[in-house]
Amino acid sequence: MKLMVSQALLAGLMSGALTSATMAAELRPVLKAQQAPTPTLPAKAWERPTLRLTLPTTATQVKFSQDGEHLLTTDATRQTAALWNLTTGQKQAIVPAKAGFAFCDVALSADGQFAAALLYAREASSVPTKRKIELNVWNPKTGQARWTSPIRDHMIQGNQTTACQVEFSPNSQSLATSVSGLTFQSQPGVRLWSAVQGKLQAVTSSSVAAIGNLTFSRDSSMLGFSTLVDNQAQVHLWHLNDRKIQAILKVGEGKSPLGILAVQFTADQQDIIAYTNDGLFSKLYRWQAKTGKLKGTAALSPDRTDRFLGLSPDSETYVYGGDVTGFHIGNLRSNGSLAFPQGLQPDSSVSKVVFSPDGQQMAIVNAQTIMILQSQPSTLPPVSDALTSQIAELAALAAAPDANKTEVIQSLNRWLVKRVDRRSDYNPEDWPVKLESLLRDLPTQPQPHQKAQLIKVLDQVTAQIERIRDLQQQIVLLSNLPRYYQQLGASDRTTTTLTRAMQLSLKQPNALDRAMNIGALLTTASQLHQTASIAPFLSAIEAALVPLMRPGQVGRDPLLRLAQAYADTQQPTKALRLLDRVAVFSPSRGGDPVLARLYLQLKRLDQATPYLKALVKQPELLVEDSSYALLAAATDKLKHPLAQQIFNQGWKFANRSLFYTQEAFVNDYLKAGGNPSRVRK
Repeated sequence: MKLMVSQALLAGLMSGALTSATMAAELRPVLKAQQAPTPTLPAKAWERPTLRLTLPTTATQVKFSQDGEHLLTTDATRQTAALWNLTTGQKQAIVPAKAGFAFCDVALSADGQFAAALLYAREASSVPTKRKIELNVWNPKTGQARWTSPIRDHMIQGNQTTACQVEFSPNSQSLATSVSGLTFQSQPGVRLWSAVQGKLQAVTSSSVAAIGNLTFSRDSSMLGFSTLVDNQAQVHLWHLNDRKIQAILKVGEGKSPLGILAVQFTADQQDIIAYTNDGLFSKLYRWQAKTGKLKGTAALSPDRTDRFLGLSPDSETYVYGGDVTGFHIGNLRSNGSLAFPQGLQPDSSVSKVVFSPDGQQMAIVNAQTIMILQSQPSTLPPVSDALTSQIAELAALAAAPDANKTEVIQSLNRWLVKRVDRRSDYNPEDWPVKLESLLRDLPTQPQPHQKAQLIKVLDQVTAQIERIRDLQQQIVLLSNLPRYYQQLGASDRTTTTLTRAMQLSLKQPNALDRAMNIGALLTTASQLHQTASIAPFLSAIEAALVPLMRPGQVGRDPLLRLAQAYADTQQPTKALRLLDRVAVFSPSRGGDPVLARLYLQLKRLDQATPYLKALVKQPELLVEDSSYALLAAATDKLKHPLAQQIFNQGWKFANRSLFYTQEAFVNDYLKAGGNPSRVRK
């Protein structure tokens, strides 16, 4: 009996469906005492769902397109995959399975360029023989094949049920696949493929079983999946850039296996959640994605007749139910549920519910039809009560009658300026920038009026800052606004505030403050790809900085940033002139990663190489920022003979640093165009 129950739980863990799972109408959080309560909001978006259309078919697998206008399905026999146009209700393309094979799972890329399927051989010549499994990728609109690859080294025997999953990353560049049998056998890990080229790029750790619930973070940087290790259900987080496990998240206690119904990143990518069931009770687990720290659990009120049917991408809305209690749309934030309207109830044969990527549609797979329901426009305010309160607080600060009061300036700093403190006991979370937190709490795709509201408030904040008499304080506050405007898509304000801050910095009478301000703004301009907007100021900046370039004065770093700006605006002669001036005070024997990189960028290998040779001979050097990662990438681009040594040195330094991790080194290195093969080594 125990084996039969375990197999049922494993089936739920791999497929995301659970035949005996329990999801009831109310959620009772049991979170840690120190956590703030989540605002409770009514789930009105699905209060009165309407029927968009009914497709005259059923399916074993269903996936929406990114725009919610197409549906990819596999038929009940698993012999054909079809792309349906949800505007016309007609099939747009049909792809048959390879002879002797059946569709196991399908997926659509977010850019609409690829469809993918795992197929398995329906028969095996003998019981011990492994099943043949293939990954096929095609053009979803035409059905034309793109590439095919066999899945090797799997452990699915001929007499076992095949469970598998295929998912595209949100950026459509990668494809993840998992294949498992309903046993406790150890399996190869999740395979990661290039969606365009069809090349196998990586395989996650082995010694796991029953892999399922593949999920990517929305920025495509992490992959999560559920599995069993030593008969204990776990969620593994795999970092795609450095190709290693970032965290192992355990559910349950001891070694009693739980069926994992669903795994999903929250919309803001900060957390990852898992829905579990032990055959009687259901529970929600929530971890911090970056650290793997458990943030809390929530018990779900059980009814043994209910089944979990589907989870929305908002990580809050789900569908559950059964013949006894009926079918319901639950909402975690409101701690409540809504019944389906008359005539739109799933029938007793419903096998699954799949939501569209925006969470505004659901496909209900019944015995003979697929109903496509859509939500009504939400009657919620544009942001939550908590966000509305924060925006009102910022607006009140912008309207304060006296911008020069100490408490007003302190509050503006709290809202806009990141605290810099490198004490070993300093935790950045202890001093969050309030505007950064507010922007993180916005919906993933905020409505235009939401953005407009915040931009208007920031315009008022900008005007308030202009009234501050302390020039240095005014510059510091104004310098932090461009990045927030850019996050809201207000590129015109980004440029305006950046150039205004630069104008004020050039007027700063204190030479050292002036150099520091200008250096910071040059960095901001580079990061926001706004260097061209400050090009008219570069000559004035040089005139302000060059007199400071002497021993005992600051000025070296700002001059290097200015040289970078000259290089980025296609003025190599001016950039080289500055580098040579800096080199007088930074001899090559001391090594200088920034100076070396800029010489490489300007194709001056003769001047860069002495610095590179000095750098690889300095085991005592510590790097606390991205300079070494950028240098390693630059040597790779030019195929410099010291490229491997520079990479190795940077990796070693990052390992010893308190403030710059190896993970950050790899991210910066790859982002700057470094060679991925060095990372894999």
